[in-house]
Amino acid sequence: ASFTQKGNLLRHIKLHTGEKPFKCHLCSYACQRRDALTGHLRTHSVEKPYKCEFCGRSYKQRSSL
Repeated sequence: ASFTQKGNLLRHIKLHTGEKPFKCHLCSYACQRRDALTGHLRTHSVEKPYKCEFCGRSYKQRSSL
């Protein structure tokens, strides 16, 4: 694979090293990307910011819509 941006290459290398620098302060969850940790932190919250435009039901994660 070729990468046009250094950041993309560094992120890819972490897949091979198993490095998980982003850690949840509420449980043992750890991950490779900050956005994944942000999504995980919602599992500890009662906030449900994603609302279905058809039925009105709300969800913690956009992927649940």
